[in-house]
Amino acid sequence: SWMYHQTILSGDIGTIGDSTDNTQNLVTIGSGVKDNFIHGFIFTKAYDSGILIDGTNSNINCCVFTNTYGRGINILNGNNVKINASVFFKIIGVAGVGVYIETGCLDVIITNSVFAENTMTFGGSIYSENNNAIYSNCTIVNNICKDGNPAGIFNWNNPTDRVMSCIIYNNRNSNGREYAQLTYGYYVSYSDIEDKDSNGIYSITGDTINLIDGSPVFEYQKDSVNLYPAGADGIWYT
Repeated sequence: SWMYHQTILSGDIGTIGDSTDNTQNLVTIGSGVKDNFIHGFIFTKAYDSGILIDGTNSNINCCVFTNTYGRGINILNGNNVKINASVFFKIIGVAGVGVYIETGCLDVIITNSVFAENTMTFGGSIYSENNNAIYSNCTIVNNICKDGNPAGIFNWNNPTDRVMSCIIYNNRNSNGREYAQLTYGYYVSYSDIEDKDSNGIYSITGDTINLIDGSPVFEYQKDSVNLYPAGADGIWYT
């Protein structure tokens, strides 16, 4: 098992405890590398990103990204990137501290992954710019953004990504929990997203669409978990 026999890639190659002299990118995947598969690594203490994907496709499975300054995965001009069963935990950076998806990156799919206790100055444990990315069966909780943007999923302009069967809860920004979960306008289905009810109380219970069987939160709160209404067109908060 990769959890019991860990392979750790650490960028702390200089002065112990000084992040500024750490390795910038622990792994760089450039345009000349196609159809690569990364499985079962722990990436820690990079000064920019655990994995930089630049101009190629990639499959990342069962990896942990933690205690890094910057980003877990930085996708620049990359297409057909699949991230599965990975954890992004206690990363500090500017935006997209878990996964950053630059404009023009197509067919990015993130599944069965956790984003928790990350801290950013601008927004987004996941940051995406008009890329039609898909997030499925992910849990995004307890992240903090120091400005007023969402700490969960943030899109700078015209979100076109899809959120399916995800839990997005208790993320906070400079305004507290309001507008802290994800950018309005995302296509959302069968997901559990915290928001404020008519009494001003924050909750993960809504009043329209139930989570489907197999959603991460379904079994322990089966009778009460619903999707906060996404609107008749299926777009978040419209």
